Amino acid sequence: MIKIGDTVYTTDGVRIYESRVRQIIYTTDNASLAFDKRAIGDSVFLSRDEAEKEMSRLRDKAEKEENRRAWEW
Repeated sequence: MIKIGDTVYTTDGVRIYESRVRQIIYTTDNASLAFDKRAIGDSVFLSRDEAEKEMSRLRDKAEKEENRRAWEW
């Protein structure tokens, strides 16, 4: 499991952000490093490789959606 001092990664589908865990808060709120433990593996990743895979998945999903919309015209 994650512990204080670990490095975690998040992605917005464009960039990967690296953060150091300074505290663990098991609740969701708008703080930049606070996240629900259920987010690990979904939007918070324990390795850069995992974050890169998710970023690729998000880009593919966005591209497919864009292509689908183009065909609707």
